Amino acid sequence: MNKELLTIEFGYHVIPMSEFASDYVSKVVTVGVYDTFEDAIKEGNNVLKELSSRFKFRETFGTHNGVFGSATRLVCDCFHGYPHVYCKITQLKYDDINKVMSEAFDSEENYADWRM
Repeated sequence: MNKELLTIEFGYHVIPMSEFASDYVSKVVTVGVYDTFEDAIKEGNNVLKELSSRFKFRETFGTHNGVFGSATRLVCDCFHGYPHVYCKITQLKYDDINKVMSEAFDSEENYADWRM
């Protein structure tokens, strides 16, 4: 069972607190976790509509509107100035921890044997 995570990342400059501190801040806001990619697309495009009053986007989320008909999972504002925003849909993959741990240890043993 996989889920889809919709996040928005804002990037902007701030006055640094010291001469060694960064003047760039990045804040990620979780919009929601969805059962299907289509649900995440729908909500993501609603969020893009809300953000479009302050940011300009060249594209929207979609199942087949990316390069070579691929799914569009990342949308960013088209200006290269600040502040800027990235909207992203990430697939959350759930797996059995014991299975993954066994695969990792078995693979390391096989790799060590192969290196000899």
